[in-house]
Amino acid sequence: MNSQQTIIVDSNERIPSPSELTSEWVIYGKETCKFCDKTKELVKENKIQNVVYIDVTNKSADIKQELKNHLNGYATFPMVFNNKLLIGGYNEFVSVCNI
Repeated sequence: MNSQQTIIVDSNERIPSPSELTSEWVIYGKETCKFCDKTKELVKENKIQNVVYIDVTNKSADIKQELKNHLNGYATFPMVFNNKLLIGGYNEFVSVCNI
């Protein structure tokens, strides 16, 4: 059983918000982000369940900026949510998970 579902958001699709998803963990990331890759690896290595990873690589810069604006200026990837609340990025994810 796979504990992580990946959603790749195409350029013409709307980015789903954490409040619309039922997963305990929601992670927004990009293909070109080494910390996004490290976060996905931690999920897999530690068998963290109930995770949705949303790849926003194909979205325009304007849409990515809009996502950041909704997060009170949080401007780095990955953007990690636990139970619909932003906890931060890779380092915060490690801390929260006690990894």
